[in-house]
This record gives sequence, C-alpha cells and structure tokens, in this order.
Amino acid sequence: LKYKKAIKIFDYAEKFHSNDAQLFFFRFVCYTFIGKKESGYNDFYKAFKLMDGVGKEFYEPLKQMSIHFLYSKKREESLECLQYLYENNYEIEQCVAGIFGYYLFTGKYEEGIEYLKGEINKHPYNREAWVCLALLNNHSGNPEAAIEAYDYALAFNPDDSAIYKDKGIALINVHRFDEGIVNFLLAIEHSKETDEKFVTDMSNPSDNNTYMYWLIAHSYYHEKRFSEAKEYYLKGIKSDPKFIDNSYVL
Repeated sequence: LKYKKAIKIFDYAEKFHSNDAQLFFFRFVCYTFIGKKESGYNDFYKAFKLMDGVGKEFYEPLKQMSIHFLYSKKREESLECLQYLYENNYEIEQCVAGIFGYYLFTGKYEEGIEYLKGEINKHPYNREAWVCLALLNNHSGNPEAAIEAYDYALAFNPDDSAIYKDKGIALINVHRFDEGIVNFLLAIEHSKETDEKFVTDMSNPSDNNTYMYWLIAHSYYHEKRFSEAKEYYLKGIKSDPKFIDNSYVL
C-alpha cells in the first residue's frame, strides 16, 4: 500500500519536477515492488535518458526493459538501450540477439546483415551473431547465405542441437530434403546430450523430439519415400498423440 501511495506522490511531484531523474527512477522502483515493473519502464527509460546512463547494478533491468520495448513496438528506444549495454560490455551475445530483433521487426534486413557481418569481424566466435545472420539472410530471400552462416555457427558450436534444427529447416525450404534429414537426425542426437527441447507454434509436444520427427517425416514425404515418412509420423504420434500434424498427414 505504501508503494502505491508513493506512486501517487511522485505523480503529483512530476508536475513541478518534470526533469528529475531520481523521481522517475524511484517511481519505477515502486512499480517493481508492487509487481508492475512493465508499467514503470517508461519511468526507467526517462531516468536513463536524464542520467545519461545507469550503474552496473541496473544493467540487467535495462536489458529486460529493452526486450519489453522491442516487443511493444518501442523499437528505437530498445535499440538505444541495447547499444548502451553493448558498449559497456554487458552480455554481448544477448545484446547482439536483441539488436538483431530490432532489424528483424523493422524489416531492415540489409542493414541488419551489414551490422552482423561487422560484429562477426570483431567477435568471430559469437554464436548469436552467426545464427542471427542466418535468420536475416533467410528473411531477405537468400537461403544459401543462411545455410553458409549456419555452417560457420556449427564450426564453432558442433554440439548445438538448435543450430542443426534451424539449418535443417533452411535446407528443406530450398528442397534439399536429404541434407535436411541429416541435420534433423543430428539435432536429435545432440538434444539427448543437452536435453534441448524443440517446440513449435503448431503444438506443445511432451517429447523433446516430436517436432523433429515431424520434420523428418515431412522431408521423406516430399522425397516420395513414404515408408520412411510413415515411420517418423508414427514416432511423432507415439511421442505425443496430441500432435495433430502427424496424425493428419499420416
């Protein structure tokens, strides 16, 4: 209750102190204590701008705010926060992934590709940069460049099941089904080692590899290898009977 009262006092005080960074910051803190952090993000951003930055102890909430802004269409504000964190060497890979989100959501694919290439020149082992470069190449209609980027990502992360999955999807999108199957099988193999869970918008599979089974079956189906397709559709149904796509296609 006292935090709600404090917020009302800050609301009144703002009429007379509209450029007081501490006012905005402490009102954000009050919102946090009553479980309404997102309501206070605008205050946190105002404080961030007025103070020309924040202390290291506030880098994590600043990152969370940038992600919130990214998905609430405050994209320029999100980019500004992410660039600040990047310049201060806070969770570089996460910042790169967030900046990629800015270019993806704003449709600035070519600018994003150039940004990621520059990032890779500085940090060639950055997994997120390679994966994000692949995704932007896919969106810009250059699947072969996407596949090449996934190859580099796997060269530095040979046990990463998620990259095998994404590369496999890129391959089947250009009808290279045999190669896609190889990558899906590698994704399953490495998911057992890392307990990686594959999910999709189509379902919420209980088995880690239900979606992989569907992708493999889908690939065999398009290759007209129907017995193999049937085998993997059945595996998908066995692992998760609620996964409608497997039942329907079978």
